[in-house]
Amino acid sequence: MRIRRKKWAEDELKESVFYIDRTENTKGRWNEIFKIPNNEEFEIHIEIGMGKGKYISSLSKNYYNNPTYSKTYVIGIDMIEAMLGLAKREIENSILNISKEERETIIKKRDGDYTNKELKEKIEGINKIENFKNIRILNANAEKISEYFRRRR
Repeated sequence: MRIRRKKWAEDELKESVFYIDRTENTKGRWNEIFKIPNNEEFEIHIEIGMGKGKYISSLSKNYYNNPTYSKTYVIGIDMIEAMLGLAKREIENSILNISKEERETIIKKRDGDYTNKELKEKIEGINKIENFKNIRILNANAEKISEYFRRRR
């Protein structure tokens, strides 16, 4: 099934605090990207071909406030920009508890004139990296995955 192009996806992804473009050099730099102290051990869970982001958003929400997974980081990978955009919105909705109605309000009022205080706080939360400290989405081709990750020695 072919997904239609989402005109908004490119702009939203560029503004996202947890999106990584395929041009960025990530190999061997994940501790720097996630701001992990050098000597600290950590795990990375990768979902290749994350689609609309349902699984990765539920995973990241479960990990978000769970101390057992405080050193576990999630990376979702897809090569289709429209899917990355849909996944980005799904992750934001999941972590910040944004309802479908609130998302529609966000889309319609891009100027930031929100009267609902709770919604305004959620909007501000979208741009705070600490809300997404354990998750990143990566625009990458699965065939070239070795360009982004280093093998464990």
